[in-house]
Amino acid sequence: MLSVQAEPTRITRTGAHPYRPDPSAYDLILFKQPRLGVALDGLLDEIRYRKDLADFERNRSGIAAVILLAHSLGVVSVQDIDQTVAEGWHSIYRLYRSCIDCIVDYLGHEAGIIAGLEFEHGGFEPIRLSMEKQGGGYYLYLLTYPRFTQFDLLELEGNLRRIIYGCLHYIVREIGFGILADDIASASMMIYEGVDTYKQYRDKNPTFNREELAILMFNDGDNFFSDFAEDPEQVAERFELLESILDNTVESRIGTVPSMNEIRAAVIEWKRSGSETYHNAWVQFIKQTIKVWKSFRHFQKPLDGEAVLEGCDGEMNDVPLDYGHAIGIGCPWEDEVAESTYQDIYQADEVPMARIKLQPVAISKTAERLTMIARARGLIRMAEIIQFGDEGE
Repeated sequence: MLSVQAEPTRITRTGAHPYRPDPSAYDLILFKQPRLGVALDGLLDEIRYRKDLADFERNRSGIAAVILLAHSLGVVSVQDIDQTVAEGWHSIYRLYRSCIDCIVDYLGHEAGIIAGLEFEHGGFEPIRLSMEKQGGGYYLYLLTYPRFTQFDLLELEGNLRRIIYGCLHYIVREIGFGILADDIASASMMIYEGVDTYKQYRDKNPTFNREELAILMFNDGDNFFSDFAEDPEQVAERFELLESILDNTVESRIGTVPSMNEIRAAVIEWKRSGSETYHNAWVQFIKQTIKVWKSFRHFQKPLDGEAVLEGCDGEMNDVPLDYGHAIGIGCPWEDEVAESTYQDIYQADEVPMARIKLQPVAISKTAERLTMIARARGLIRMAEIIQFGDEGE
């Protein structure tokens, strides 16, 4: 498994270098503590108090929405809210700050219940949250760090790997978190157009070797490669990856994607017939996905054209949250495609993000959306443990 994580910033502590003053210089004014005339702790408390008050006055509606969201998720009680309201703005503000942490913990716990609370998940970063005002409204921003997991599904028996892939496909496409390596390739102009162009030339010139094909494509002057390549050798450098993508498509290795109803029927049949497949460790992942699918059916469906989770297009960090976890199934080209994509993200100094508009009338939908993201992450993490084992082992 290739796991791409953001490296923590190296912080150099001020005054970290050793300093031992000479005894003869003990009375130099330069090294004496300045006299402020006021208690420093009291001054800092006053600064924090004024800053919190300004933030509270400026963002009352957003703060109230975050507290309501925490209540909808069950992490803050009505009694907690009533007590803080009676105590005044400062208690409300403290509750708001704690609500952000409580929601993050709740989402981590929801994922952990599915993945297994008994396992080590230290490298599995939580989704981070913040509330900001944008364009007259308040938004809850979701942020995570890029991670790529390549499963070895192609090593499994045909029907089992198809069912597992169907579960991963459902998690990504229906629940709405994560991205399949095949989707990354399709979304990349360099890869998508490169594959399409290469296939056209290869099909028209089946007798050409790589060098001859590269020269033809470069000299043609009217194709994707001739627009960016400086010589035929640069064109040929891309052929190995493009051939691998063409010769190892998900469709050719997996087949048609099964629906969740078909997946459920397959598990029932394995159990009924006493199939050895039913005792495979992956069946627990399949059954847990079915369980989440059933719970998702009871959630409110968004109206046509309605998107609870929005992208951050045009903002500083506009990589979709889906890129927070890329998923491969074992095709030989997936690792290179994922690594190239994440390198581009790092070089642009961006992180996967999304936002949800905080509206009192839609708080329950927001809570449901966050819960489903948490459960999706728990399912993916469960699959990692089945494939690679516990981090603590």
